[in-house]
Amino acid sequence: MKRAGRPLYERGQFRALDCRRDQCSNHGNCVFAKERKGDLGICRCDEDYYGSNCQIYASPASCPRTWVRNGGSLYCISHGILKLGWIGANARCQAVSTTLVAIETQEEHDFLIAEIAKVTGNKNNFWTSGRSPNDDNNWIWTATGQPLSYDGWDSGEPNQVGNGNANCLGLFETAYLFSDVICDISAYNEFHGYICEMAAP
Repeated sequence: MKRAGRPLYERGQFRALDCRRDQCSNHGNCVFAKERKGDLGICRCDEDYYGSNCQIYASPASCPRTWVRNGGSLYCISHGILKLGWIGANARCQAVSTTLVAIETQEEHDFLIAEIAKVTGNKNNFWTSGRSPNDDNNWIWTATGQPLSYDGWDSGEPNQVGNGNANCLGLFETAYLFSDVICDISAYNEFHGYICEMAAP
């Protein structure tokens, strides 16, 4: 049973009976930590928040902790801890004044694949800004408005265009080649991350 009262902090942990969402800055859940002795709980933070009490927002300067640079662009690779659709991923990039990534060269693609491996160990899927807005196999990068000129498609892809909703472009583990993906995450059970891009200063 949850009870009100002053939280008992110990390095970001609380007694499990004192768990309330506001003890994690309203950006996470205080949950019982089975691996710890006693009745202590620990904050499990929402995406884009971190810190012992989920009190720190991953701003553009720290998204997810740092940006990585390649050529004239900076990239934020946010690996998925939520079931996030394309619209939600796009909104998260826009919220920090960036766009979902447009992968326009083999060199850029190879760079991102290497960076993904560092962040996730090749265990996640990622949204890009690629769309076929008319569901007709004519793909553009919504970040730039330009058609896809670099062919990063996986073998047999795109293979779902025309079914009415598989008109978003994702990178799927573990090769991270282009795949056409149903934009609404409710069609999947896996988690999706996203990659934001902005011009380097």
